[in-house]
Amino acid sequence: MPGIGEVSATLIMSDIADIRRFETPKKLCAYAGIVPSVYQSGDTERYGGITKHGPGHLRHMLVECADVAIRHDDRFRKFFQKIYKKKGWNVAVTAVAHKMLYIMWYMLTNNQPYIGDKSE
Repeated sequence: MPGIGEVSATLIMSDIADIRRFETPKKLCAYAGIVPSVYQSGDTERYGGITKHGPGHLRHMLVECADVAIRHDDRFRKFFQKIYKKKGWNVAVTAVAHKMLYIMWYMLTNNQPYIGDKSE
């Protein structure tokens, strides 16, 4: 996967350990704390910043990898630019990290390599 080198892959895998612990990619993202917090009361629902549950170094590494992936992969660059226009750099790069973790879950559970943007 673009943006992930040997050291970052080792760190990420050491935190994830066995991918079978996470039934869905949402649960993996929640473990990493890279999901938005939700405030609900009655019919009102508001989303806040990320929850920051789980290992902080994992989130940091995912964001660093996302920053590199934005520069080297069209799929992530397009996704980043779409969010960046509305929300700014921090939110956009965190969203890319979230998307990368989703893709990682599918790669690891299906034992498949990363497939880049299909429009290429």
